[in-house]
Amino acid sequence: MSTDDFQDLEIKIRDILDRNGFASQKINLKKLPDKPIQQEQPAQKNHLLSADAFRIRVMQPLRFSVEIVKPLQLKDFLFLAGRLNFSPQHQTAIEKLDSNKRFELLDELRLELGRKAPTVKFDFANGKTLKAIECMVPVIITEHDLVKDLFTGMDAINKSFFTVIFVLQSHLRKAGVNFTQEGRADARGSFDGYS
Repeated sequence: MSTDDFQDLEIKIRDILDRNGFASQKINLKKLPDKPIQQEQPAQKNHLLSADAFRIRVMQPLRFSVEIVKPLQLKDFLFLAGRLNFSPQHQTAIEKLDSNKRFELLDELRLELGRKAPTVKFDFANGKTLKAIECMVPVIITEHDLVKDLFTGMDAINKSFFTVIFVLQSHLRKAGVNFTQEGRADARGSFDGYS
C-alpha cells in the first residue's frame, strides 16, 4: 500500500464512522517515509513494524473509546484496540485483596475474557497492581466486510470491558469494598501497543 492508499483507507473509515454517528479524532503521527519500505535491513524492519500509517480514536456514545490502528507493515490488516484504565481506588482495592481472592478475581477475568473475541493483555505495576486491561481485535481490510468487521470489533471490545467491570464489581462487593461515584473505573486512555 502506498501513502495515498493509506490516506484513502483512513478517509473511508472516518466517513463510515461519521455516517453512523461516531465522533472520531485523528491521532497525529510522525511523517510517513516517502520511499518504499526496505525489507532487507532487520534493524530497520523491526523499527518499521511499530510504525503506523494512521491512528483514529473513536468516541462511542455510552461506550468506551477505541482506536483504529493501521500498521505500515501489514498490508491487509488493521487493528481495533482499547484500554480500560483502573482508578487508583480500584488499583488499591485489588492490591489489598487477600492473595487467594486476588487470584480468584484474575482467574475469573482471564476465563471470561478468554471466551471473547479480543486478544487481551493485563497491565500490572509491580507485578501486583492491575493498572489496566488492553483489548485488540485484528480486522482484515476487504471491500465488502470492512464496515461490519469494524463495528463487530468495537462491540467485542466494549463487551469485554463491561465484563471486566461486572466481574470486578462482583469480587470487590463480596470482599466488602464499596466505592463512591468518583471511584469508577476510567475508560479513557489510549492503547499504546499492538505488538
